Formats: sequence, structure tokens, C-alpha cells
Amino acid sequence: MELLPKISWDMQMRSFLVFLLAILPLHAGWIDLFDGKTTEGWTPRAKVQQFEAINGELHLLSKTNVWVTTKVEMSDFEAELEVFLPKEPGFNSGLAFRCQGAKGKPKGYQIEIDRKAPGGIYGIGIGGWLSKKKGTLKEGQWNHFRVIARGDHIQTFVNGDPVADIRENKQLKGFFGIQHHGKGGVVKFRRVRARKLAAKTSSLERPNILRIGARTLIHCPDAKELPVHTRPTWIHPPRKAFSSPMLSRPAR
Repeated sequence: MELLPKISWDMQMRSFLVFLLAILPLHAGWIDLFDGKTTEGWTPRAKVQQFEAINGELHLLSKTNVWVTTKVEMSDFEAELEVFLPKEPGFNSGLAFRCQGAKGKPKGYQIEIDRKAPGGIYGIGIGGWLSKKKGTLKEGQWNHFRVIARGDHIQTFVNGDPVADIRENKQLKGFFGIQHHGKGGVVKFRRVRARKLAAKTSSLERPNILRIGARTLIHCPDAKELPVHTRPTWIHPPRKAFSSPMLSRPAR
């Protein structure tokens, strides 16, 4: 049995970096929609009784249905926040996303923040209920809501558990917002943030990525001479055949 030569630390790191570059998702960094100190970047679209930053939380109270929106726009994204609901059973709120419109009620989508269908998806001015699936809330505690939207695919999560999973393409880009429906006490938000996601590619658009072992990083005139377990192999083979001494596909 052939014994493999010792591979230097430098070669191991180079191999790891090549692998890492091949698999890392192209995600941007998180953007804090709420800075934890002020209401900067948020605009109420109707009269509110209270909207202020207190001890790292956004407090919102209104006697009418009101949206408070940001200027941050995203298309493919992941967003999350924590919410402390007031005690009133019929209280209703939401996190709006992919919204459009300069005044009044925005047009877009929202992940429901209430006790009837937490984590459900509602089309604001574009279809009403899209999913009434219900997550599980923790009464008297902070609850974590998360939404992932990529292309026409929208997924929601409540306290880490998946809830809604739909396809919807009426509106694919827009701003974020939070809501108080006008009934109930103060709703509190914290850790409100979002990040852009790279759009998924179809199987026809995937890059031709190689699994490359450390041995293949060492100059070799013909990869066929390498032991089988160190030859480069295709994760997504190219649609057109090609020939290269360094990237020859192993025999099957």
C-alpha cells in the first residue's frame, strides 16, 4: 500500500482555503435596523401614542392601525427580531418586508406577530392571507421571529421552528416595517436586523466547482498519475466537455 508523503501546514491551509471559497454562501453582513439607542431610520406613517427607544428596545403604542417603516430596502434577504407582546389576547403586529409605497399603509408582505397565527404570512394589499400556519409562542417572554426570502421562496420561523414555506412573486423587493394594529398595549421590539442573501442559482447556472485535495495543489504534469483518492473530482460537472492535463476527470 502506498504511503502518502507528509503534507506541509502551508499546503493544508491552501487546500482548506480553496474548499472554503467553493462552499461559502455569498451573504453580506448583518445590518442593524434598530441601533438599540434611538429611533433613527424609522418613520411612523400615522399618529402614534408612543414610539421611542428604551433600554435597547423599541416601544410602540397606537390607538389606530399604524406602520413604522425603514428606508432600508432588500430583495433576497434574511431578517430577524425579538418581540415582547402585550398581554391583550387580540393584539396584532407584524414585521413587514419587500414593501413599496411612500405614504400610508405600505404594499408588501408581513410575518404575523400575534397569538392567532404567529409566523404566518400576510400580503399587505397584495392578496391577504398567504399562509395561516401557526408557530408556538412563549407567553410572557421575548419571542424570536425570522424570515428568509430568496426569489419567490419565502420561509418563516418562530423561536427557531419552521412555520410557513410558500412561493410568491408579486413583489420581490422593498423596505421593512413594524406594526401596531391599534388595539392592546405597548409592543416591544429588540435586536431587529437583516442581511442580504445571494440569489440561488439553478442547476444549469451552478459554477463548475472542484473538490481539490492537498496533493493536487502540488505541481503534477498529469492528474491521472495521482492516487484515486487525491484526484480532483467534480461536484457540478460542466455541461460541455473539455480537456486539461491538470483537471482531467477520473475514470469511472
